[in-house]
Amino acid sequence: MIAAVLVVAFAVQTVTPAPPQWMPPPQAGAASLEGEWNVEAVDNIKVMPDSRVTMKFQGTRVSGLASCNTYSGTYTLDGTALQTGSILSTMKACSSELMSQERDFLQLLRNTARFDVQGGGGTLVLTTATGKVLTARRFTSPGPR
Repeated sequence: MIAAVLVVAFAVQTVTPAPPQWMPPPQAGAASLEGEWNVEAVDNIKVMPDSRVTMKFQGTRVSGLASCNTYSGTYTLDGTALQTGSILSTMKACSSELMSQERDFLQLLRNTARFDVQGGGGTLVLTTATGKVLTARRFTSPGPR
């Protein structure tokens, strides 16, 4: 009986867990920036009525609706410094007013130097090195009706 127990004990293989896959470390401040934002003003000019400008920060990606076209790109954080990488957008044509708003938004987003999350996490302010400002509110889905 002892021999049978020894044989069984040596027959069991131990499984070594696979080493964890490398993942980039979370960015400082990313938790407060993560999520969806509705842009309210670009360079202190309110977003046009009946138009929508959005930003979604997730991981190291930013994407959304720029008024007429969708866009996507990358970003990095260092404290409160925010730098975007290449931002690409679709090429749909809209009214000249919407296209102007979209151009101003994308230019400000591409040139953002720092961010600040205010109002208990509900307001996002992006600022360029030249002092242009974008303000957005955190998207909250409407409750049940």
